[in-house]
Amino acid sequence: MNAARKKGGRRQVANRTPDSPDGKPQEGASSPNRSRRVWALLLLLTGLIAAWAGLVQFNRSSRERLLTQAEAALPQDPAESERVLRAMLAGDTPRDARTALLLAGALFQQGKLEEAQPLARRALDLSPDNSAAWRLLAMMHQTNRQIYSAIEAYRQALKYERDPETQRVIRRELIGLHVQAGESAAARQEIETLKAQGADEFVPPLQEAYVLRLEGNAKAALEPIERSLQREPDSVAALMLRGTIRLDLKQYDGAAADLERVAQMQPANKEAHYKLAVALRELGLNEKANRHFDLSRRLAEHAAAVVAARSQLAADPDNPQLQRQLLDLQQNPPQ
Repeated sequence: MNAARKKGGRRQVANRTPDSPDGKPQEGASSPNRSRRVWALLLLLTGLIAAWAGLVQFNRSSRERLLTQAEAALPQDPAESERVLRAMLAGDTPRDARTALLLAGALFQQGKLEEAQPLARRALDLSPDNSAAWRLLAMMHQTNRQIYSAIEAYRQALKYERDPETQRVIRRELIGLHVQAGESAAARQEIETLKAQGADEFVPPLQEAYVLRLEGNAKAALEPIERSLQREPDSVAALMLRGTIRLDLKQYDGAAADLERVAQMQPANKEAHYKLAVALRELGLNEKANRHFDLSRRLAEHAAAVVAARSQLAADPDNPQLQRQLLDLQQNPPQ
Protein backbone atom coordinates (compact mmCIF):
# COMPACT_ATOMS: atom_id res chain seq x y z
CA MET A 1 0.00 0.00 0.00
CA ASN A 2 2.85 2.33 0.83
CA ALA A 3 4.37 1.36 -2.48
CA ALA A 4 1.08 2.24 -4.19
CA ARG A 5 1.00 5.64 -2.46
CA LYS A 6 4.57 6.27 -3.49
CA LYS A 7 3.73 5.26 -7.00
CA GLY A 8 0.68 7.49 -6.95
CA GLY A 9 2.73 10.30 -5.45
CA ARG A 10 5.25 9.95 -8.24
CA ARG A 11 2.40 10.21 -10.79
CA GLN A 12 1.10 13.36 -9.15
CA VAL A 13 4.55 14.97 -9.20
CA ALA A 14 4.91 14.07 -12.84
CA ASN A 15 1.68 15.92 -13.67
CA ARG A 16 2.91 19.18 -12.11
CA THR A 17 4.73 21.81 -14.15
CA PRO A 18 8.30 22.56 -13.11
CA ASP A 19 7.40 26.09 -11.96
CA SER A 20 4.20 25.19 -10.03
CA PRO A 21 4.85 23.31 -6.79
CA ASP A 22 1.15 23.15 -6.09
CA GLY A 23 0.28 21.77 -9.53
CA LYS A 24 -1.60 24.92 -10.68
CA PRO A 25 -0.76 26.23 -14.17
CA GLN A 26 1.35 29.46 -14.07
CA GLU A 27 1.04 32.47 -16.45
CA GLY A 28 3.81 32.27 -18.98
CA ALA A 29 4.69 31.62 -22.61
CA SER A 30 2.74 28.38 -22.52
CA SER A 31 -0.52 30.06 -21.47
CA PRO A 32 -3.19 29.72 -24.23
CA ASN A 33 -4.76 33.06 -23.23
CA ARG A 34 -1.47 34.92 -23.52
CA SER A 35 -0.74 33.35 -26.88
CA ARG A 36 -4.09 34.51 -28.17
CA ARG A 37 -3.42 38.05 -26.94
CA VAL A 38 0.01 38.14 -28.60
CA TRP A 39 -1.44 36.97 -31.91
CA ALA A 40 -4.24 39.54 -31.70
CA LEU A 41 -1.66 42.29 -31.06
CA LEU A 42 0.45 41.14 -33.99
CA LEU A 43 -2.56 41.13 -36.28
CA LEU A 44 -3.52 44.62 -35.11
CA LEU A 45 -0.01 45.94 -35.76
CA THR A 46 0.05 44.30 -39.19
CA GLY A 47 -3.25 45.96 -40.04
CA LEU A 48 -2.03 49.36 -38.87
CA ILE A 49 1.17 49.08 -40.93
CA ALA A 50 -0.83 48.09 -44.00
CA ALA A 51 -3.23 50.98 -43.45
CA TRP A 52 -0.34 53.45 -43.05
CA ALA A 53 1.33 52.18 -46.22
CA GLY A 54 -1.95 52.54 -48.07
CA LEU A 55 -2.38 56.08 -46.75
CA VAL A 56 1.14 57.05 -47.83
CA GLN A 57 0.52 55.59 -51.27
CA PHE A 58 -2.81 57.42 -51.50
CA ASN A 59 -1.16 60.71 -50.50
CA ARG A 60 1.55 60.25 -53.11
CA SER A 61 -1.01 59.46 -55.78
CA SER A 62 -3.17 62.43 -54.76
CA ARG A 63 -0.13 64.75 -54.72
CA GLU A 64 0.95 63.62 -58.19
CA ARG A 65 -2.57 64.18 -59.51
CA LEU A 66 -2.62 67.75 -58.10
CA LEU A 67 0.83 68.54 -59.49
CA THR A 68 -0.24 67.32 -62.92
CA GLN A 69 -3.39 69.44 -62.66
CA ALA A 70 -1.33 72.51 -61.73
CA GLU A 71 1.06 71.93 -64.64
CA ALA A 72 -1.81 71.63 -67.09
CA ALA A 73 -3.42 74.88 -65.85
CA LEU A 74 -0.20 76.92 -65.78
CA PRO A 75 0.02 78.10 -69.43
CA GLN A 76 -3.56 79.39 -69.72
CA ASP A 77 -4.71 79.92 -66.13
CA PRO A 78 -1.80 80.59 -63.75
CA ALA A 79 -4.22 81.74 -61.04
CA GLU A 80 -5.87 78.29 -61.05
CA SER A 81 -2.45 76.65 -60.97
CA GLU A 82 -1.56 78.75 -57.92
CA ARG A 83 -4.85 77.84 -56.21
CA VAL A 84 -4.28 74.10 -56.71
CA LEU A 85 -0.72 74.27 -55.42
CA ARG A 86 -1.54 76.35 -52.36
CA ALA A 87 -4.40 74.02 -51.47
CA MET A 88 -2.03 71.06 -51.76
CA LEU A 89 0.65 72.73 -49.64
CA ALA A 90 -1.85 73.91 -47.00
CA GLY A 91 0.49 76.68 -45.86
CA ASP A 92 3.68 74.61 -45.91
CA THR A 93 6.87 75.58 -47.73
CA PRO A 94 7.48 73.46 -50.86
CA ARG A 95 9.80 70.58 -50.03
CA ASP A 96 10.65 69.57 -53.59
CA ALA A 97 11.97 71.54 -56.56
CA ARG A 98 9.07 70.64 -58.85
CA THR A 99 6.43 72.13 -56.56
CA ALA A 100 8.51 75.23 -55.79
CA LEU A 101 9.17 75.81 -59.49
CA LEU A 102 5.52 75.37 -60.47
CA LEU A 103 4.33 77.82 -57.83
CA ALA A 104 7.06 80.31 -58.78
CA GLY A 105 6.00 80.06 -62.43
CA ALA A 106 2.32 80.56 -61.60
CA LEU A 107 3.10 83.65 -59.53
CA PHE A 108 5.51 85.06 -62.13
CA GLN A 109 2.91 84.79 -64.90
CA GLN A 110 0.50 86.80 -62.74
CA GLY A 111 3.10 89.52 -62.19
CA LYS A 112 3.64 88.59 -58.52
CA LEU A 113 7.39 88.92 -58.83
CA GLU A 114 8.21 89.53 -55.17
CA GLU A 115 6.48 86.27 -54.18
CA ALA A 116 7.83 84.30 -57.14
CA GLN A 117 11.53 85.06 -56.81
CA PRO A 118 12.12 83.40 -53.39
CA LEU A 119 10.34 80.27 -54.65
CA ALA A 120 12.57 80.11 -57.74
CA ARG A 121 15.58 80.31 -55.43
CA ARG A 122 14.00 77.65 -53.21
CA ALA A 123 13.77 75.36 -56.25
CA LEU A 124 17.46 75.96 -56.93
CA ASP A 125 18.37 75.26 -53.30
CA LEU A 126 16.63 71.91 -53.64
CA SER A 127 17.96 71.21 -57.15
CA PRO A 128 20.98 73.38 -58.07
CA ASP A 129 21.30 71.86 -61.56
CA ASN A 130 17.69 72.55 -62.53
CA SER A 131 17.94 74.37 -65.87
CA ALA A 132 14.25 75.37 -65.88
CA ALA A 133 14.62 77.05 -62.48
CA TRP A 134 17.66 78.99 -63.70
CA ARG A 135 15.73 80.11 -66.80
CA LEU A 136 12.79 81.30 -64.71
CA LEU A 137 15.14 83.23 -62.44
CA ALA A 138 16.76 84.79 -65.52
CA MET A 139 13.36 85.93 -66.79
CA MET A 140 12.66 87.52 -63.41
CA HIS A 141 15.93 89.43 -63.62
CA GLN A 142 15.00 90.54 -67.15
CA THR A 143 11.65 91.83 -65.87
CA ASN A 144 13.53 93.83 -63.23
CA ARG A 145 15.98 95.02 -65.90
CA GLN A 146 18.85 93.39 -64.04
CA ILE A 147 20.77 92.61 -67.21
CA TYR A 148 23.95 91.16 -65.76
CA SER A 149 22.10 88.99 -63.24
CA ALA A 150 19.93 87.71 -66.10
CA ILE A 151 23.01 86.88 -68.18
CA GLU A 152 24.55 84.93 -65.29
CA ALA A 153 21.32 82.99 -64.67
CA TYR A 154 21.00 82.11 -68.37
CA ARG A 155 24.64 80.96 -68.35
CA GLN A 156 23.80 78.58 -65.50
CA ALA A 157 20.70 77.37 -67.37
CA LEU A 158 22.82 76.71 -70.46
CA LYS A 159 25.35 74.80 -68.37
CA TYR A 160 22.76 72.32 -67.12
CA GLU A 161 20.40 72.17 -70.13
CA ARG A 162 20.60 68.95 -72.17
CA ASP A 163 17.98 69.62 -74.85
CA PRO A 164 19.66 71.14 -77.96
CA GLU A 165 16.64 73.21 -78.98
CA THR A 166 16.26 74.70 -75.52
CA GLN A 167 19.98 75.50 -75.53
CA ARG A 168 19.44 77.50 -78.73
CA VAL A 169 16.53 79.39 -77.19
CA ILE A 170 18.78 80.31 -74.25
CA ARG A 171 21.55 81.48 -76.60
CA ARG A 172 19.04 83.65 -78.44
CA GLU A 173 18.09 85.31 -75.14
CA LEU A 174 21.76 85.84 -74.35
CA ILE A 175 22.30 87.63 -77.67
CA GLY A 176 19.63 90.19 -76.78
CA LEU A 177 20.98 90.69 -73.26
CA HIS A 178 24.56 91.14 -74.46
CA VAL A 179 23.30 93.71 -76.98
CA GLN A 180 21.52 95.61 -74.17
CA ALA A 181 24.74 95.50 -72.16
CA GLY A 182 26.73 96.77 -75.15
CA GLU A 183 28.79 93.56 -75.19
CA SER A 184 29.19 93.05 -78.92
CA ALA A 185 31.93 90.38 -78.66
CA ALA A 186 29.84 88.16 -76.35
CA ALA A 187 26.77 88.63 -78.55
CA ARG A 188 28.78 87.78 -81.66
CA GLN A 189 30.07 84.61 -80.01
CA GLU A 190 26.52 83.39 -79.40
CA ILE A 191 25.53 84.23 -82.99
CA GLU A 192 28.46 82.33 -84.43
CA THR A 193 27.78 79.35 -82.15
CA LEU A 194 24.21 79.12 -83.43
CA LYS A 195 25.30 79.48 -87.05
CA ALA A 196 27.92 76.77 -86.60
CA GLN A 197 25.14 74.48 -85.37
CA GLY A 198 23.11 75.23 -88.51
CA ALA A 199 20.56 77.05 -86.38
CA ASP A 200 20.44 80.35 -88.26
CA GLU A 201 16.69 80.57 -87.63
CA PHE A 202 17.49 81.10 -83.94
CA VAL A 203 19.42 84.29 -84.81
CA PRO A 204 16.79 87.05 -85.12
CA PRO A 205 17.75 89.44 -87.95
CA LEU A 206 17.24 92.46 -85.70
CA GLN A 207 19.61 91.07 -83.08
CA GLU A 208 22.24 90.56 -85.74
CA ALA A 209 21.67 94.13 -86.92
CA TYR A 210 22.11 95.43 -83.36
CA VAL A 211 25.39 93.53 -83.08
CA LEU A 212 26.66 94.84 -86.41
CA ARG A 213 25.89 98.38 -85.29
CA LEU A 214 27.71 97.81 -81.99
CA GLU A 215 30.67 96.50 -83.98
CA GLY A 216 30.73 99.77 -85.93
CA ASN A 217 29.36 98.25 -89.14
CA ALA A 218 26.17 100.29 -89.43
CA LYS A 219 25.84 99.98 -93.20
CA ALA A 220 25.94 96.17 -93.08
CA ALA A 221 23.29 96.26 -90.34
CA LEU A 222 20.71 97.54 -92.83
CA GLU A 223 20.56 94.19 -94.68
CA PRO A 224 19.16 92.05 -91.80
CA ILE A 225 16.74 94.88 -90.97
CA GLU A 226 15.38 94.75 -94.51
CA ARG A 227 14.87 91.00 -94.13
CA SER A 228 12.96 91.60 -90.93
CA LEU A 229 10.75 94.27 -92.52
CA GLN A 230 9.94 92.00 -95.45
CA ARG A 231 8.33 89.61 -92.98
CA GLU A 232 6.78 92.32 -90.79
CA PRO A 233 6.51 95.68 -92.59
CA ASP A 234 5.05 97.53 -89.59
CA SER A 235 7.56 96.28 -87.03
CA VAL A 236 8.17 99.19 -84.67
CA ALA A 237 11.47 97.70 -83.50
CA ALA A 238 12.76 97.29 -87.07
CA LEU A 239 11.67 100.77 -88.15
CA MET A 240 13.16 102.31 -85.02
CA LEU A 241 16.48 100.57 -85.57
CA ARG A 242 16.60 101.42 -89.27
CA GLY A 243 15.77 105.06 -88.50
CA THR A 244 18.54 105.15 -85.89
CA ILE A 245 21.09 103.60 -88.26
CA ARG A 246 20.09 105.98 -91.06
CA LEU A 247 20.66 108.79 -88.59
CA ASP A 248 24.13 107.34 -87.88
CA LEU A 249 24.82 107.26 -91.64
CA LYS A 250 23.52 110.83 -92.08
CA GLN A 251 20.67 109.60 -94.29
CA TYR A 252 18.33 112.15 -92.73
CA ASP A 253 15.40 111.85 -95.15
CA GLY A 254 15.15 108.10 -94.62
CA ALA A 255 15.72 108.47 -90.89
CA ALA A 256 12.94 111.06 -90.57
CA ALA A 257 10.53 108.85 -92.54
CA ASP A 258 11.18 105.79 -90.36
CA LEU A 259 11.11 107.66 -87.06
CA GLU A 260 7.94 109.54 -87.93
CA ARG A 261 6.19 106.24 -88.58
CA VAL A 262 7.32 105.00 -85.17
CA ALA A 263 6.11 108.20 -83.49
CA GLN A 264 2.71 107.78 -85.15
CA MET A 265 2.38 104.16 -84.05
CA GLN A 266 3.76 104.83 -80.56
CA PRO A 267 2.90 108.44 -79.64
CA ALA A 268 4.44 108.03 -76.17
CA ASN A 269 7.83 106.84 -77.50
CA LYS A 270 10.06 109.65 -76.23
CA GLU A 271 13.17 108.25 -77.91
CA ALA A 272 11.46 108.20 -81.32
CA HIS A 273 10.39 111.85 -80.92
CA TYR A 274 13.87 112.91 -79.86
CA LYS A 275 15.65 111.18 -82.76
CA LEU A 276 13.03 112.42 -85.19
CA ALA A 277 13.70 115.95 -83.93
CA VAL A 278 17.43 115.46 -84.58
CA ALA A 279 16.75 114.30 -88.18
CA LEU A 280 14.32 117.17 -88.80
CA ARG A 281 16.79 119.71 -87.48
CA GLU A 282 19.46 118.36 -89.86
CA LEU A 283 16.94 118.78 -92.70
CA GLY A 284 16.41 122.40 -91.69
CA LEU A 285 12.84 121.83 -90.42
CA ASN A 286 13.52 123.62 -87.14
CA GLU A 287 9.94 124.47 -86.11
CA LYS A 288 8.80 120.88 -86.49
CA ALA A 289 11.98 119.66 -84.84
CA ASN A 290 11.40 121.89 -81.81
CA ARG A 291 7.88 120.48 -81.37
CA HIS A 292 9.27 116.97 -81.20
CA PHE A 293 12.11 118.02 -78.89
CA ASP A 294 9.54 119.57 -76.54
CA LEU A 295 7.27 116.51 -76.70
CA SER A 296 10.20 114.20 -76.00
CA ARG A 297 11.09 116.26 -72.90
CA ARG A 298 7.50 116.25 -71.60
CA LEU A 299 7.22 112.48 -72.19
CA ALA A 300 10.41 111.91 -70.18
CA GLU A 301 9.02 113.99 -67.31
CA HIS A 302 5.72 112.12 -67.51
CA ALA A 303 7.49 108.74 -67.38
CA ALA A 304 9.36 109.85 -64.24
CA ALA A 305 6.09 110.98 -62.66
CA VAL A 306 4.49 107.57 -63.38
CA VAL A 307 7.43 105.78 -61.75
CA ALA A 308 7.17 108.02 -58.67
CA ALA A 309 3.39 107.50 -58.43
CA ARG A 310 3.79 103.73 -58.64
CA SER A 311 6.40 103.82 -55.89
CA GLN A 312 4.13 105.88 -53.63
CA LEU A 313 1.18 103.58 -54.31
CA ALA A 314 3.28 100.50 -53.53
CA ALA A 315 4.00 101.99 -50.10
CA ASP A 316 0.32 102.89 -49.52
CA PRO A 317 -1.76 100.61 -51.80
CA ASP A 318 -5.15 101.51 -50.28
CA ASN A 319 -4.77 105.26 -50.73
CA PRO A 320 -7.58 106.34 -53.13
CA GLN A 321 -5.90 109.67 -53.93
CA LEU A 322 -2.70 107.91 -55.08
CA GLN A 323 -4.77 105.42 -57.08
CA ARG A 324 -6.56 108.25 -58.91
CA GLN A 325 -3.29 110.10 -59.46
CA LEU A 326 -1.63 107.08 -61.11
CA LEU A 327 -4.71 106.33 -63.22
CA ASP A 328 -4.84 109.95 -64.40
CA LEU A 329 -1.16 109.87 -65.38
CA GLN A 330 -1.58 106.61 -67.29
CA GLN A 331 -4.67 107.78 -69.15
CA ASN A 332 -3.36 111.24 -70.06
CA PRO A 333 0.16 111.13 -71.50
CA PRO A 334 1.53 114.29 -73.13
CA GLN A 335 0.36 114.85 -76.71
